Amino acid sequence: MKNKSLIILIIVLFSSFSHAQERNPLKLSFVKGVTSIPVTYLVEQKEKYDCRFYNTIEEAVYDLSYGDSDGTILSYKSAKQLKSRNPDSIMIIAELSKVDYGLVSSKKDSGNLSALLGKTVYVVKDSRGEHLFLELLKHSGIPTGNSSGCVNVENKYTLEQIVSMFLNGKIDYAVLGGKAKNTVLKRKKIVYESLSLLDEFNSMTGVKKIESETVFVIRTQVFHEKEEQVLQLMQDLELSVSLAKNNPEITSQIFNQNKMGFDGQYNSSLISNANLQFTSLIAK
Repeated sequence: MKNKSLIILIIVLFSSFSHAQERNPLKLSFVKGVTSIPVTYLVEQKEKYDCRFYNTIEEAVYDLSYGDSDGTILSYKSAKQLKSRNPDSIMIIAELSKVDYGLVSSKKDSGNLSALLGKTVYVVKDSRGEHLFLELLKHSGIPTGNSSGCVNVENKYTLEQIVSMFLNGKIDYAVLGGKAKNTVLKRKKIVYESLSLLDEFNSMTGVKKIESETVFVIRTQVFHEKEEQVLQLMQDLELSVSLAKNNPEITSQIFNQNKMGFDGQYNSSLISNANLQFTSLIAK
């Protein structure tokens, strides 16, 4: 009953941002799973947002590219690639998470990348952590593969599975960020953050690399034609991120009710470990 009352209060909070005038809702497309957690509290605002969820990023980008969607969440790398192909097509309007990935280990011998030769390091597929780790290995001239002279980069497990395996002592090396990294560092008795990947990259290359992990993008044409609605979206998105971070149990309920994840239930623990933040990248 308490949870139901809180959901009603959240809807009321969003309604307070609404304008009385009638307008077509913004069409938003997202990929099912962790990256959609920031928009959990937008899905019930059907008068303002028509939210659709897909199994692959290709489907969401297809809708965006052909004007069937006004906006989506992308990895920073994907957003930059899409923007480079057509610089005027999309705008990056908000950061939703930042890079703070580290190599965590139950061994003391992993303070440098060469110590990982012959070892298996677990990463989340297509995450910024995976891309940054692979960049570091490549820059260091360290090959990847399943042999003693390589680093085996394993990416077939979800974030939740990697955290669980690490806490249960089934794996010794993982690339983790945000609350997932902090959870492992706090709960595992013998564990080290051997390397801060971003610091290591900056130190190794001499080039300061600051990148977001995930960002919210919209079509540039939409911003020019519906600027007031986009600015309203920014307010609602900021509130949604805050509510998701501070109410993981309610977020989990809404997430599952709207089938925003893949097969199976997304629990509050997984949502708590999401590295959420909100930073506006457009002038208010």
